[in-house]
Amino acid sequence: MFSADDLWNNGNGFVGYYGYDYLGNRTRKAFSFTDFTNDEANRSVGSFAPVYNAVWLQDKFQFKDLILRLGVRVERYDANQSGLKDAYSVYPTYSAGEIKNINSGRGANLLSGYDIPTTIGDDYVVYVNDITNPTKILGYRDGGNWYDASGSELSSPDLIAQEGNSDRIQPFLQDEEENLVKESFSDYEPVINVLPRIWFSFPINSEAQFFANYDKLAQRPANGNTFAPISTYYYMQQNQGAVVPNAHLKPRVTTSYEFGFKQTLSRNSALSLIASYKETRGDYTLVRINQAYPISYNSYENLDFETIKSFRAEYELRGEGRTSFGLNYTLLFADGTGSNSNSSAALIAANQPNLRSLYPTSRDTRHQITALLDYRFKGGNDYTGPIWFDKKFFANSGANLIVSTKSGEPYSAYINPAASASFGAAQRQSLDGNPFGSRLPWQFKVDGNFNKNFSIKKKNTKDDFRRQSMEMQVFLWVQNIFNNKNIRSVYGYTGLANNDGWLSSPQGIQDAETQVNTQSYLDLYNVKVNNPYLYNTPRLTRLGVKVFF
Repeated sequence: MFSADDLWNNGNGFVGYYGYDYLGNRTRKAFSFTDFTNDEANRSVGSFAPVYNAVWLQDKFQFKDLILRLGVRVERYDANQSGLKDAYSVYPTYSAGEIKNINSGRGANLLSGYDIPTTIGDDYVVYVNDITNPTKILGYRDGGNWYDASGSELSSPDLIAQEGNSDRIQPFLQDEEENLVKESFSDYEPVINVLPRIWFSFPINSEAQFFANYDKLAQRPANGNTFAPISTYYYMQQNQGAVVPNAHLKPRVTTSYEFGFKQTLSRNSALSLIASYKETRGDYTLVRINQAYPISYNSYENLDFETIKSFRAEYELRGEGRTSFGLNYTLLFADGTGSNSNSSAALIAANQPNLRSLYPTSRDTRHQITALLDYRFKGGNDYTGPIWFDKKFFANSGANLIVSTKSGEPYSAYINPAASASFGAAQRQSLDGNPFGSRLPWQFKVDGNFNKNFSIKKKNTKDDFRRQSMEMQVFLWVQNIFNNKNIRSVYGYTGLANNDGWLSSPQGIQDAETQVNTQSYLDLYNVKVNNPYLYNTPRLTRLGVKVFF
């Protein structure tokens, strides 16, 4: 009954797809860009089908007491899709070098009595006073760098937009009809990453060892990178405020270094001291493409950077009777320009797009202490536990406890409240101090696993290649034994997880009084604010059986 264009409804549509047709049928064809632009009835969009190749080579060498492991991983990533050639224009534009050859038609008198500054390259995009009838050059752009008509660099493209005949930027378009054409897009350029890995260790003496490793990893884009021409470019002006994917995102690269020293303290115990440094470059972040044409929009780029510096002290006690024990303390500093791909959303909303400063990230858990205790009884003649009613009741059983505590992660505090459930215009909060300048409370948790093994002999089993018995383990696994209420996120104004401070503010009180039922509004609002996902998992108990046969 409907075509694809009918269902898209000028960008306010009822469907969204790729790898399927608009009727919901799976498609396997690799559609071209013209299959979408020239077929209004179907608007075919191919599936996201990246090509990923990797080879891993490794060898191990030993020279006397030195152990060396060398490896290299070579990865090739091809998103296998088209993406916008110029993030600042959906339509093809003229460059400074191209307009020199315009002798007739639209823009022929553009260079009358005008010389292009020597600081402007031939590939710089030209901006004019009027798209339909350009008569004056107002500025130029090289990537994300803007220049005025005299070739001087500008701090903002808004200065060029203000001089035009419209309220928006005016690039010198090759086609004033503003049709979506394949020339505006380019194929993804495959990325090849060479990732070396080195690990070595050697004894300092009979009771001490030094070790170190160097590692490099690449991680492919996981979201915000799928080319979808319908929802992003074709109806771009109708979808103002939407985030436009960047089909040209590249893998982010993480490099890590680690140096350690291990000292034997006794026959069954050892102490390790480990220092590490890790940096991630080209991480994904939300950016504002300001004064793009036809509209400014948000998208993703490989801009973020993060460093993690840590020191660990580990103590191990093995095989001392029934008990094994381990203790780990980690001191960690994580700083970067963003904790995740949407960290800069608040800065963009505050009209400070693409501001880059180093702040603690969400991974900045400054102090963390973990203790592992394993207490176990052996079976058979090695059993040394209590005997009740002539039964070795605790034979082949044990308990494992993990006790952990850590300092709170950083969060941003605000000087004014904002409603968690509101109607009408969105509210803007102002930072109290620096971004991520406050800390969540410490967390404490104890997990326990209690288990007992049983052996059941099989009857009439003469096959030497099969188990002569069936092994079973009954276990009781309890997470957060003491049911501690560990907070994972808070409201920036109050620093609490169950109160955002809105209902006690003057405007919040006024909003509550204007509702049909004030008490009902207050009750429902508090339910909304006290979100269970702001807390870590409460006590969780599992009783189970494992069977080995």
